[in-house]
Amino acid sequence: MIRSLIAASLLVSLAPAQFAGFRELDRLPGTQSPGTPVWTFEANGDRFPDIHFNPNYAVNLRRGSFGIPIRTTTGFLRRPGFGDVDGDGDNDVWVPLLRTDILLLNDGSGIFTEAPSSRIPQLDRVSYCAQFMDVDLDGDLDCIVGLGTSALASGIDCVYLNDGRGTFSVDPRITRLPPDEEAWELQIGDLDGDGDSDVLAGGADWISPGVGSATRIYWNDGSGVFVRGPTLGILPGDWTRIADIDRDGDLDVLCSGYYGGAAGVSCFVNVNGRGTFALEQRRLPGLAAWGRTAAVGDVDGDGDVDIVANVPVPAPGGGYQSLNVWLNDGTGYFVDATTTSMPSFVLAFTSGNPLADFDGDGDLDVVAQMHNGTIPVVTHTLWNMTRQLYPPHPPRIGQPHTVELHGNPGAQVWLMAAFAPAYVDLGLYGVLGLDPTTLVTGPGLPIPGSRMVPLTFAIPNDPNLVGASVFWQATYLDFTTSIPTLHVSNTFEDVIQR
Repeated sequence: MIRSLIAASLLVSLAPAQFAGFRELDRLPGTQSPGTPVWTFEANGDRFPDIHFNPNYAVNLRRGSFGIPIRTTTGFLRRPGFGDVDGDGDNDVWVPLLRTDILLLNDGSGIFTEAPSSRIPQLDRVSYCAQFMDVDLDGDLDCIVGLGTSALASGIDCVYLNDGRGTFSVDPRITRLPPDEEAWELQIGDLDGDGDSDVLAGGADWISPGVGSATRIYWNDGSGVFVRGPTLGILPGDWTRIADIDRDGDLDVLCSGYYGGAAGVSCFVNVNGRGTFALEQRRLPGLAAWGRTAAVGDVDGDGDVDIVANVPVPAPGGGYQSLNVWLNDGTGYFVDATTTSMPSFVLAFTSGNPLADFDGDGDLDVVAQMHNGTIPVVTHTLWNMTRQLYPPHPPRIGQPHTVELHGNPGAQVWLMAAFAPAYVDLGLYGVLGLDPTTLVTGPGLPIPGSRMVPLTFAIPNDPNLVGASVFWQATYLDFTTSIPTLHVSNTFEDVIQR
């Protein structure tokens, strides 16, 4: 089957396609939550990212929506850590709760149980964030916790060692740091190219710019002992990201935030591959002088790292251009594609805008909490239209029904339908969401310059069909991306109405 699809695709145009952009889809609403911010993780092992937001999480239902939020704890939290701490093959959650952190253990199906408090030592300062990494190189995940300012000195910011079964103790080798330093965000990566993982700590200070507000590096000496490294300017790096933005093989740094009156989104390039960083703001659009959050990922499928950032500006039709899309030109310089790639919103700010493939179609989508600067009010899900199947209206008996197939111009697409769902892992090609025993496939069609093929069907005028479900999915063969891709689309469930 794959050979025939590739042969059929040779007739399509090989010209690179422009990014199709993000859209909200009326029939695929985002989840509702009063919490902030949003983080993604895998709760139940089904390859569909789930979301965590204070103090709840929601399981991805695989067909463009999330389940009812499940409460995990009470109180304020910022950035949980996700990883398998007890060696049973699923992701557990370390929840920073200001001073009384908790550890949530996963049963493998996405059901979490709070571990006894004795498994986490008491903190000496307020906690803001957590990240797992194997600090002492013994094969299990240890935890680094970012702490707030205090009268007491603390570690970087505190390192807990795992005994292999999910019980943690303070690493006696940690370097004590000044009490005016804090970390609101931690990122892990090999910043100096020596083969071990370093720590990037983004700090924020509410009162005095420059006091605890710099983004800092802690070098790993190779044995899990960290040494305080340089600061990357007096910048509000309460959101930090590590990525190779200029495609030279080493890791660069993006910082974003809004505290202290400093610049919001900043770009630091690793100039020698060994951890010497230079601020190169010219790589970002001029709009980047202020911002709050930033996420990185290849949103347009051309093989380089793009940015989705929160730089709120008034939109021409009212409201705000709260989210911005900056596309990488392939050399680490970014072009603002917001006006053609992102809708505007009523509210100005976003708290977390993670990029992940939420619907299983092989491209990166966005989930963002929109708010007015204080309390978040709604979570928006923005779907990447590079590969997207969407029926804009529910099917009705005796009426025509249209399924829209969105994609890059020149891509080849085959519509599929079934009367029952399934979960068939196709590896690199995605997850088949249709029952193979009832599956039918339509003819292959090219995506035109309009980026969408509408297919219309007649629904029989049969009252017995009312309430029946039909499941739609498509197969895309796309030679317009940097690497030719064969991938299934999202799965959409339609319920036939009268």
